[in-house]
Amino acid sequence: EAFSDAHIAEILAGKAPNADERVAAAVKAVSRKAPLAVQVANRIIDEGLGKALDDALELELSELPAIFATKDALVGLKSVVEKSRPAFTGE
Repeated sequence: EAFSDAHIAEILAGKAPNADERVAAAVKAVSRKAPLAVQVANRIIDEGLGKALDDALELELSELPAIFATKDALVGLKSVVEKSRPAFTGE
């Protein structure tokens, strides 16, 4: 439940809702990721539950063009090349 829709905004802000130390560490790591990608991943996971593997993979692949078209995708790729920490903006 720590990663429920109700808590996703808190997680992206780096706040661990009612969490122990391990969950707090995971929340800190997630909060450093691209916000749009985390939100899409959260939705895809929810929508993919109970689907056949092929259908779940199709759902995931259908979201990739939109995610890779964001400014954050470019920031992330640039940070890999430059070996720096990305500064995601949610755009």
